[in-house]
Order: sequence, then C-alpha cells, then structure tokens
Amino acid sequence: MQIMVCLASVYGAWTIRDRKWYFEVDKTRGGRMFYLQDDCKHEELVEMVVNDYMLQVNGELLELSYPLPAAMMEKLPTDSPPMYVTNDRQVGSLVELCKEHVVRLCVSTRVGMGRNYDEP
Repeated sequence: MQIMVCLASVYGAWTIRDRKWYFEVDKTRGGRMFYLQDDCKHEELVEMVVNDYMLQVNGELLELSYPLPAAMMEKLPTDSPPMYVTNDRQVGSLVELCKEHVVRLCVSTRVGMGRNYDEP
C-alpha cells in the first residue's frame, strides 16, 4: 500500500546569522503543496518543483533543501546546515521524515558553476 505524505514548500535563500541557519522566504513566489508517494524519485520531485514554480533553470543551480525538525535540532550544534535533497535516497529520507514531522521544503536557485545536483 502506497502512503502519501504532504510537503509544503517555499522559495527563497538560506542565510546564516548568529551561528543559526534561516531560510529567507521570497514572498512574491508564494508557497506550493506537494504530495509525495513512498517511492517518489528525485527526478519526479525536481519536475514537480520546476513546473509548479514555473522555473527556468537554464544556467542556474536548483537546490532543494529543508531544515531538520526542532526536536532533532535540539541534539545538534546550532550551526548545523540545512539538509539538501540531491538523489533518490535523499527523497526517501525526506518522505520518511514527513511521516513523523512537519517538514518544509526550501527551494532555491542560484547562478553558479559546477554540478547542478538537483537537475534531472
């Protein structure tokens, strides 16, 4: 039996202040809601994000990430960075986490050289 999880997302950029990471939301882009199945693949998640946010990622790096839930962060250093979703295994970990916690997917794009890990 397939289980679906609900995943809210926002668009913006990560910043660090006072040794803590914060996601600065771009209020003009609004939020999106995704329902992911247990067997969701990275390519499928990237396609959903690109389509729903109407992104043109030519020459830009697409980054999908999320902050760990507060209960988990209590046991980690305050400067622990966000978790990046870069492959099928990472999507599976995100889906499992969503079964127990409310998680917000953070979507970013940036101009840069190098490998775009979130490109299908």
